[in-house]
Amino acid sequence: MKRLLCFIAALLLINYFSNSQIYKTIDLTTSGTLSSLLSNEEKRNVTNLTLTGNVDTRDFKCMRDEMSVLSVLDISPRIGEDGGGVATCFAGGDGTYGNPYQISNASELAFLAQQVNDITSETNRYGNNYSYGKYFVLTANIDLNGANNNWTPIGNNASWEFNNKFQGTFEGANFEIQNMKVDVSGNEVYLYAGLFGYIGTESIIRNINISASCNVKVTGYGVQMLNFAASVVAYNNGLVENCLNSGSVSAVTDDSN
Repeated sequence: MKRLLCFIAALLLINYFSNSQIYKTIDLTTSGTLSSLLSNEEKRNVTNLTLTGNVDTRDFKCMRDEMSVLSVLDISPRIGEDGGGVATCFAGGDGTYGNPYQISNASELAFLAQQVNDITSETNRYGNNYSYGKYFVLTANIDLNGANNNWTPIGNNASWEFNNKFQGTFEGANFEIQNMKVDVSGNEVYLYAGLFGYIGTESIIRNINISASCNVKVTGYGVQMLNFAASVVAYNNGLVENCLNSGSVSAVTDDSN
């Protein structure tokens, strides 16, 4: 009887640890550094990851290739004129043609980026992207506070295996994106820099104005780089119409390393 009780206790302990959730929060002051900030043990065991700061393609690939048990991802860049991070919902709407999701501030726009870019999402992994067939509309000018924050583009196509492309309809309603800073760099084959990083064939982006206060830059290190930079959409497989850019855009390949 004593042996049986010991055996049951051992099974309970094994079950407890196998189902335990390991949480980790990391502030990425420099994009592309996630792998170096995690220990090997953390890469094997962390199930719930919260990221703040600057996230790029290299960080998404670290999560995909090195964090095998990661199941919950919360990307909360420090953006917004109010210093807020990522909203938990939109200002209104249900994502349909007649009642699009309403985006009224930087935090809600970051929420869209978070949902589209999430590689742990079952929808993004095995089906169409979160944004597929949905409608979004700006209801105000959006200040992305670029003096303090690096914008993470909406849609990144970090992996051909996962569907991280934006696949919806985004109506800018002639409102303006202000103080957007996008600075993407790395030695990945594909780098995308813009308000939207990568949009799919089903996408429509229209009536967005990019102010003169916005700056977009992509820098690739290597001789075989495909770097894409644009104010509104870096890589376009859909339709972009009636958008105006007054900001600066640059793409650089540095093969000195």
